[in-house]
Amino acid sequence: MKAAVSAQTFKILILVLLVSIYNSLFFDKRLSNDNSISCSGCHNLANGGTDNLQFSIGVNGATGKINTPTVYNTHLNLAQFWDGQASNQIEQVSGPVENPLEMAATWPDIIRKLG
Repeated sequence: MKAAVSAQTFKILILVLLVSIYNSLFFDKRLSNDNSISCSGCHNLANGGTDNLQFSIGVNGATGKINTPTVYNTHLNLAQFWDGQASNQIEQVSGPVENPLEMAATWPDIIRKLG
């Protein structure tokens, strides 16, 4: 007879799965319109989670309007982005992906590429 998985163990397994997916997507250039830039391109984990530029560079060399905030400890922020336009990380993720000066992509195109 197989032992049942506890609720805590199940939660840990789900968290590990989500972290694995996040890790894969964070470095995946297919999230950008032209497959040239990933989240890690601006949020360099070896550089404090940022690119240390005044204005970040997006697809086709486009210059953004703000500098890249760090990705470290963002779960502690009251809001995301410098202007607080997203209240949490779920709302935040579409900003850079869909911004024409950053990744210039659409979710239907990304899903098609990843599929």
